[in-house]
Amino acid sequence: MEHPRTPSSTVSAPIERVLDEAERVAVATDESDGALARVRSIAVDLAERHHFDVVLYDRSEERWTDHPHPKGPVTASDLEGSERDHLVAQLREFEETGVGATAWLATVPALTAMLDVLQELEVDAVLLPEQLDEPKLMDRIQIGSSPPEMVRRVAELNLRRPPKILVVDDAGGVSVVGAEEVSS
Repeated sequence: MEHPRTPSSTVSAPIERVLDEAERVAVATDESDGALARVRSIAVDLAERHHFDVVLYDRSEERWTDHPHPKGPVTASDLEGSERDHLVAQLREFEETGVGATAWLATVPALTAMLDVLQELEVDAVLLPEQLDEPKLMDRIQIGSSPPEMVRRVAELNLRRPPKILVVDDAGGVSVVGAEEVSS
């Protein structure tokens, strides 16, 4: 599957440094949101260029008929034959470019529930769109102006060392929520 390349000019030098220093980046995903698909495609390119591993945080609706309820991290092989074919294909896209990728299955389909991943894995950054095309009910009822702001707020309240929250705009530009934290 072809993915769009992110021109270097859309990633500033301070963001390049954040990505160069990152070992693991969390990327939200699901089976249908277009904004998440755009960010995921850009993440493939960024991970390949900056040599970090990716954890796909799958916020698809939990299927309570799945037993046991895997939490994560899981690999494409772990998910073969499950009801998450979309996630297997997404993980394979990263693997095809040589990027290490695992997934984390959300037990609550809200972006703020990503805190589980951030607490249990050493995540250096989170890559999110400015807005979701198809927000889940739990995302719509969360207090906050945007998905990146909500995740930033939850991470700062609950983690000793919160990750950088990177935001991808519609043109593919990458910035940091709370950009004052990233020096030039």
